[in-house]
Amino acid sequence: MTYLCTTNHSLVMPQQIIGSRIIYLDRVSSTNAIAMKLLEEHSYPEGSLFVARHQFAGRGTGINTWESAPGKNLTFSMVLFPDFLPVEKQFMLNKMVSLALHDFVSDLPLPAAISIKWPNDLYLDDKKLAGILINNIIQGDTLIRSIVGIGLNINQDVFSSDAPNPVSLRNLTGKEISLDRCLTELCEHLDRRYEELRRGLFRRLDQDYLQRQYRRSGLYPFAFQGRRILAGIDTVDEYGRLVLMTVEGETILCDQKEIVYLTGG
Repeated sequence: MTYLCTTNHSLVMPQQIIGSRIIYLDRVSSTNAIAMKLLEEHSYPEGSLFVARHQFAGRGTGINTWESAPGKNLTFSMVLFPDFLPVEKQFMLNKMVSLALHDFVSDLPLPAAISIKWPNDLYLDDKKLAGILINNIIQGDTLIRSIVGIGLNINQDVFSSDAPNPVSLRNLTGKEISLDRCLTELCEHLDRRYEELRRGLFRRLDQDYLQRQYRRSGLYPFAFQGRRILAGIDTVDEYGRLVLMTVEGETILCDQKEIVYLTGG
């Protein structure tokens, strides 16, 4: 593994937190893993990014993996120190980052509907464009540090893993897109949403996150605890649980990995 550190601020505005320092990595297993290791050895300012040219063993939620061809996509981790955020509200970080990704992609001329698939994937129609993995470090009742890993498919043409529905911006536009420009613009959106979080604008973030949910309106099939249900999304509660309302009127609270989105009616 090799890595290059730079303090070049030309990619971001001086007042921005996100992107205050950028550490470029050549080939790593996981940017979250290397970020945590480097943070044990050195001090980095809040908003530092660890950007990999090739992440060959990226992780998703649970046992999921993230496929990314070398030099084709954005795979990076950022360091946050959200000690202002109550521990019980740590899911707000998922909402904030998901919304920033949605904001960024919404600025692009794409021929598909953009949504956030709970808890933190970005979807265009029924295809997955981006994923997030957050590792929080808590001491006592304080959230002292968060490592936020982001994978965003930009220029990859073909996906060879068994992931069922990946898509890239190039697949959708037919055009090669500058990774540096994408990173710059995404940092601006991340910084804007993080400022909302720092200001305690939880209600705004809650409303925006719910409004942009994948399959937000209507009834859809889900698998929950071994049974098939037909339900609609009611809300996402303060602990980050998805709240469904079945066609029979039953309220179901779902933790991550308890629910599977099904296809068909």
